[in-house]
This record gives sequence, structure tokens and C-alpha cells, in this order.
Amino acid sequence: MILKNVYAIMFGVADELKLGDNMRGHLMVAAIAELSGIVQSFGGQAHTPYSYAGLGDLLTTATSEGSHHHALGQYSSPKIIDTSP
Repeated sequence: MILKNVYAIMFGVADELKLGDNMRGHLMVAAIAELSGIVQSFGGQAHTPYSYAGLGDLLTTATSEGSHHHALGQYSSPKIIDTSP
């Protein structure tokens, strides 16, 4: 599942922007649903992304501090400048 790396970058951006746990939950559900559709379109079983190899791998790659794809998302995210007095 090469797409997990793209999702991991999105998680990194969301974390860097401090969008919160609800955004992380939304990203995970949306990613798994999208992966399920892609797997089915290639003739695979819809439940494959929900397995250890799918969900487990995505969760680890997308949320791990050691994931270089997550770090890439953090590094490439736009920085928020605090202009409050």
C-alpha cells in the first residue's frame, strides 16, 4: 500500500498545524475508506485495508514519530505565524 505514505504526509501536516485528534481520526477513516475502494477497483477484497497489513501499517506509518513520511509532512506544512498581541 504505497498510498499509506501519502496519508502519512497528510498526518504530519495536520499534526504540525495542531489540528487535533478529531482531524487525525477523520484522516484515518477517510484514508481507510478510500483505500478500500481502490483495492476493490483492482479486484481485491474490501476488508483488506482493515487488516493488520492495512490498518496496522497505515496507523504506524502515519502516526509514528520515527516515520520519515510523517516528518516530511511536518516539515513541509505551512508555518502558522502568531500575530496576536
